[in-house]
Amino acid sequence: MPKENAYLELLKFSLSPKERDVPDCLSYIDWDSLLKFANKQSILGIYANVIVKDNQKFVDSKWMGNKPSRTNLIKWYGLLNIIENRNKLVDQKAIEVTKQYQNGGFETCILKGQGNAAYYPNPLSRLSGDIDIWVIPEIDKDNTDRLKQIVSFIKKTNAPEIMNKYHVEYHDNGISIEAHSVPAKFYISSSDMELQKYFIAKKERNTKNSIFLNNKSGKINVPTADFNLVYQLLHSYKHFLSEGIGLRHVIDYYYLLKKVEWVDDVVYMNMWQANKNEVIAYIKKFGCFKFAGALSYIIHEILGLEKEYMLIEPNRQEGEFLLCEILKSGNFGKFDERVNSIRRRTNHFSRYLSRILFKMRLINHYPQWVLMEPITYAIEFYDSRKYRKMLAKWMKE
Repeated sequence: MPKENAYLELLKFSLSPKERDVPDCLSYIDWDSLLKFANKQSILGIYANVIVKDNQKFVDSKWMGNKPSRTNLIKWYGLLNIIENRNKLVDQKAIEVTKQYQNGGFETCILKGQGNAAYYPNPLSRLSGDIDIWVIPEIDKDNTDRLKQIVSFIKKTNAPEIMNKYHVEYHDNGISIEAHSVPAKFYISSSDMELQKYFIAKKERNTKNSIFLNNKSGKINVPTADFNLVYQLLHSYKHFLSEGIGLRHVIDYYYLLKKVEWVDDVVYMNMWQANKNEVIAYIKKFGCFKFAGALSYIIHEILGLEKEYMLIEPNRQEGEFLLCEILKSGNFGKFDERVNSIRRRTNHFSRYLSRILFKMRLINHYPQWVLMEPITYAIEFYDSRKYRKMLAKWMKE
């Protein structure tokens, strides 16, 4: 993968251009192919930022004799403009949605997305997705009751479209919004009980931790660093096991680690503080320590984050495997033919067998999840019907 090695080297520079020298790979970058790679990994804005904005080092080096054509530059500039304008739109919608739920008596916290962008040197360069908002009623009951309250609130102004065991999805002016009753759930009840205890313990700080968005036009609540170090890892791990992740997930964690202030105490004074031992203990408890080591390898060895920022020691063997999977799959596995062939199958039994066979590539890396796949698929199949009927019933009430 010589081309991809060059793109990764350029990405390493693009993440911290002020701290690094222009890499030699600039002299032989294929700009059209780089565009495809960046799109596959959902990191167009990261590259575009240093190609058309923060590009003085490239100019000083005379682009090492490989300056992009005018057409290439126009493409990159146009894409960055689209990404930045989209971020402004999603920022404003996140502010509005936060106000709507708070006025309706819910506590709120924006998960992932625009909250993650806050870690970036240029938040508008992160390719935005949907809005994930954790909403907690004033009178907090069990999860089913929370979901019912969320549906009742949404249907006053919008049409809830999809519901699963932890969120309700709908659209508002073309932006997908997922209202979470809890940030995430495990399928194994004992593990899920521990996870929900963790969310309850962290709820107070995360629903009170506000930042300004959209040129200070409004505020949203976002997770604190100690919470996000666990939650983002769980989110990436879940998607890696089910379909695949792209480099955007890795870069979100890269910038998070770069912002963290490691402290010995666990009584945190600001949103950026975290205690390593506490975070590592939760990561081990939730079964994703090996994945954390793999992610650390990519962040440190490939993307160049210095040792003092790292949470745990990199795991080279797992990291090399994870990187190969990331380069194959792209963001959420959208470019992985292995995943797409499963998605195209309409016969449930055929899809079931295909998913199990696909998961077998992980047997030497994450055996417990491969062995659980038959049970997980059956639960997902049952839940999809259960929550679809539940949503339909509540919409009629």
